[in-house]
Amino acid sequence: MTLETAMQERDRMMEEMNAQVVSSLGFTHSQLLDAFNVLTKNMENWKEPIQSFIRKDELEIMREACSYFTASSLEVALDKGGLLLVYADGYYIAVGA
Repeated sequence: MTLETAMQERDRMMEEMNAQVVSSLGFTHSQLLDAFNVLTKNMENWKEPIQSFIRKDELEIMREACSYFTASSLEVALDKGGLLLVYADGYYIAVGA
């Protein structure tokens, strides 16, 4: 297998994984990854405890993303109308690391 063929195969596998529905609510890996990146955008290490502001209409997908990537539950600390302050234990705490 050439390097080019291997890279094409890797890209094909990534596209397939990103399109796969991985949530009981019907979200794909790619959708959850995008949401999780928003949730953790100001963090140096996504495995640490999470605290972030999100829009209220994002809560469902953000909860799914947090659970999927960290095995921890995203909770609402403060509801300011359309803006929520949310938090979660994060990966290290959830897995006991």
